[in-house]
Amino acid sequence: MPSGPVGFGFWHPLPRMGVTPRSALRLKPEACYADGMGVDTAPQNGALAETAAGLSQQMQAHLVWMARALEARWRSIERGFRQRLKALGYTAQQIASLVEITPGAAGILLAGGRPLEDFLEQVRYRARRLAKLDLTPARVVAALQEYDRLVEEAGRSAFGERGRDVRWARNQLHFLAILALNDAYYQVREAESRTFYELFRAQTESHSLEQLWERCLGILTRFSGAAEAGIFLLEEDGAWVAAAGLKEWKGLKLPPAAGSVKILSRPRVLTAGSRDAGAMLGPGWAGKYVSVWSVPMSSAGSLRGVLQFAFTRSYEWLPRELSLLEDAAARCWEAAEKARMTEELARREQQIRALAEHMVEIEEAGAVQRRELARQWLKVEEAHGSGLIGLRSGGRQVWVGRHARPEQRRQLARELRWALRVVMAMGAPGASPKP
Repeated sequence: MPSGPVGFGFWHPLPRMGVTPRSALRLKPEACYADGMGVDTAPQNGALAETAAGLSQQMQAHLVWMARALEARWRSIERGFRQRLKALGYTAQQIASLVEITPGAAGILLAGGRPLEDFLEQVRYRARRLAKLDLTPARVVAALQEYDRLVEEAGRSAFGERGRDVRWARNQLHFLAILALNDAYYQVREAESRTFYELFRAQTESHSLEQLWERCLGILTRFSGAAEAGIFLLEEDGAWVAAAGLKEWKGLKLPPAAGSVKILSRPRVLTAGSRDAGAMLGPGWAGKYVSVWSVPMSSAGSLRGVLQFAFTRSYEWLPRELSLLEDAAARCWEAAEKARMTEELARREQQIRALAEHMVEIEEAGAVQRRELARQWLKVEEAHGSGLIGLRSGGRQVWVGRHARPEQRRQLARELRWALRVVMAMGAPGASPKP
């Protein structure tokens, strides 16, 4: 996902503020962060608040006058704005947020006796949504330009001699809105970059598969702001097993969820009381939470597991949130496969050490016996009749694999030959066996 710097072009001159227009404005990010807070909270922006406090009451008075002068036309302006944006390809969610950051929205709010800080708070909230809706800064600026044209057309006769003052006031407001938008976009991108960095650290620093699952789930739970989360793995018999997040259920098979495999094969927002509520895999979640995000983990086109995040209210994900979770699910599964391979290599290492000790355990008449075999003459053979695996060294021979299936015996024979070659190499002059 792109996470580079973002910027908003600024198209209005600012003659009364002494600001030189540039192709793009940049705002240094504040110390607070955006992850784990969702889109309902807005970090306090010290630089923006300071700038807003310095603006004259005259500017706000002009905006209030504009709101009252166009009082009978605001609905028509907003309707035209929505229609224009729809024709330009903006989505309904994007349009809903863009409407709330326009000069008209500010003027109406100020005319109702609300302070300018309330509008800036609204801009920050909507800007975070626009960032997560994956709307580029250039398209935000283009939308605001469309709105400005509609206001200019509607105000030609209504503004009269005060048209210049109203235009100046809108310019000042645009400046503040651009600062708020730029900072909100920066924080959303920063949160995404930090989440991927933390996932990378989890993948490289985890010492076991269990630790990997828990760390990845914790990172993504903080990013989403979920009240509870879990990783659930799909068994061959269609049952689900809790791998992380549910301490009392970890490693245990969960109650069967009918049709869950088909439902959970693609990303879904599950809602309590709906037909898909049974696919909420956390025990008791359907009665405890309102919404659950479910993101599949797949391998070779087959569902292997899911990440689920539970919320106490109705909560739909936004496009960039879903995109990050899908990427994270794929990375977590790949890391888990590598962790499993590491554990398998550790198991093979134990086989190597056993062969290096010249010993093999066999079971005869219910008793386990240890037989010593000289490795320098040891050979691995497969009996064609019984299918067992023979270990022969000098004049001694033992047969293993009695309780394994034929395909498992073949695999075991290959592993034993591989282990024997490694053991012989470890015993060669100058060889330094790895721990």
